[in-house]
Amino acid sequence: MIGLMEQIKPENKRYYDTSKFNLEATQLLAGNIGHYLIQSGKLLVSDFLDLQRLIQSEDIESVRLAIYTMEAKTSINFTTKEDGNLG
Repeated sequence: MIGLMEQIKPENKRYYDTSKFNLEATQLLAGNIGHYLIQSGKLLVSDFLDLQRLIQSEDIESVRLAIYTMEAKTSINFTTKEDGNLG
């Protein structure tokens, strides 16, 4: 089994339907996406730190907003394909 950080790399990439994830899983996904984007030079550490309040929120919609924000800033999709579909 491939770990989540490995799954979000382009060569192993999957798209995640966060509507099926609980709060903790969505927070973990958001954190891993942020770390991956920082490591690949696509997201600034300061941008990720600005999103920490949303990622650590007890409101799952806020966590999803953090993921969507990272996707918008980097033009890399993790929750939908470019055509808007999952999978």
